[in-house]
Amino acid sequence: MGPKGPIEEMEEFVYLGSVVSTTGGIDQDVEARLRKARLAFRAIDKRLTSQIFEKATKEKIFNSSMKAVLLYASKSWSDSYTEDSRQD
Repeated sequence: MGPKGPIEEMEEFVYLGSVVSTTGGIDQDVEARLRKARLAFRAIDKRLTSQIFEKATKEKIFNSSMKAVLLYASKSWSDSYTEDSRQD
């Protein structure tokens, strides 16, 4: 019993941007990261396809926004995750 009543048990929740589940798997976390990376890519898509910026500038934009979003907390993922485990 918590100070404000019973503590609710959750199947999964987000902590510091990472999905934590009772199964202990990383599938939900990887899928959430991919969704966030897609959103980040849509936000910078016009800059990456623009003729105004040089390739080096586009690479810096990509590395600073896309890679950061996609790879955040990835060191805590197990090596057992494979592309086959995704349910598309």
